[in-house]
Amino acid sequence: MLLAGVACFAACSSGTNPAVFLDHQNAGDAASSKGNYFEAEQQYRAALAEAEKSGAETEWVKKALHSLGSNLESQKRYAEAETDYQREFAVAKKVHGEGSPDLLLALSDLTMLYINQERFAEAEKYNQIALSIVAKLPEGERKESAQLAEYLRDWIKNGRP
Repeated sequence: MLLAGVACFAACSSGTNPAVFLDHQNAGDAASSKGNYFEAEQQYRAALAEAEKSGAETEWVKKALHSLGSNLESQKRYAEAETDYQREFAVAKKVHGEGSPDLLLALSDLTMLYINQERFAEAEKYNQIALSIVAKLPEGERKESAQLAEYLRDWIKNGRP
């Protein structure tokens, strides 16, 4: 987590206080691991507010949206999670560009969210984007990402494993 924060700090513009952001993220993670989703949500929203001090489209914001969306999905608050995951994906595209492997986490988030709601056509759409990105990765980087995307493709096709 700390390394991700340092990398994010290097990649993001000024405005976000890394210590404050990481404190909120870590507190959210701790609360979530204890099943205290309300507290986790509050911490992730505070992390997002801190992240947005650097602008609406940064690594900070992408990370905060991922955490917040995951928390909301855990609570079956799917519409809210979808909004955060869609924004995470949009930020990832803006920060990294179309076709970047850095989009795979956001694509996986959206695919799983739609699978959990049995919205298989939408899940397939995002998983196909992931598969196309994975296909362009160098052979050594492809295996793990390909396994997940292929597993999700089979899951979509069959309804559930």
